[in-house]
Amino acid sequence: MTNKGHRAISSMHESAAIKICKKIAFSTFVVYQFSSVVPAFASPTGGTVIGGEGSINQQGASTTINQTSNRLAVDWQTFNVGENESVQFIQPGQDAIALNRILDQNPSQILGRIDANGNVMLMNERGIIFGRSASINVGGLVASSLDIDPDEFMNAQSFSFSAIEGTVGVVINQGLINAATGGSVSLIGKSVKNEGIIVANLGKVNVAAGSQAVLTFGRDGLMGVEVTREVLENDIGIDSAVLNSGTITGEGTQVSLTATVSRDLFSKTLTNTGTVQVCRLG
Repeated sequence: MTNKGHRAISSMHESAAIKICKKIAFSTFVVYQFSSVVPAFASPTGGTVIGGEGSINQQGASTTINQTSNRLAVDWQTFNVGENESVQFIQPGQDAIALNRILDQNPSQILGRIDANGNVMLMNERGIIFGRSASINVGGLVASSLDIDPDEFMNAQSFSFSAIEGTVGVVINQGLINAATGGSVSLIGKSVKNEGIIVANLGKVNVAAGSQAVLTFGRDGLMGVEVTREVLENDIGIDSAVLNSGTITGEGTQVSLTATVSRDLFSKTLTNTGTVQVCRLG
């Protein structure tokens, strides 16, 4: 999707939401800075299926993952998506989940498209950056700089995430993340920033910071995140653990902004300078 198209979609979401939503604005508390995004130069590389059943096909700028089991675990050497590149997950249904553990020593840079009819989990301990040109259209998304044991993923009813010691990976969204109706979007890491647009109609948005977290599924199928271990000051420096300076919106959306940090960071736990649009049904 071009930047022009991205702006058009962004404008459409915002104008439609303003008509039906109560807007909650927040004052600025701290300045939060991240390094500029470095363009990605290659599609995902070195994908190996380590759990479940599926196949990976790459042709030019397109990568297609055909998932035939309800859960699929894939290890990748890198997982970058350039501005003119695309990744598509073809899954058995909306409740299917594809875990993508990224072993790169650099943050994953998502500047193009990711499409899926089910749930996609992206895990990179070095961080994940969705650039301004990113367009994510999935049943549900979990993006995290924490890690998960693939055996637990394949067998457990809830998922435990833990930070790798010595890593400071952050999760940043500057683009458009759109979940299917009734789907969830969860951004989890030691530090998380949203300055783009997240849409989850009749779904749930979790933005959570901590060193350990547990992701659960409710009876309604929505994902919930509980932070179980705090972030220390030397993990994130002087900035907020969670910052929303973008827009989180959707009709009937549940929004959870959570950060558990050491006591000396309490006043800087969470900063919301953006808009959370609480929308009415009907």
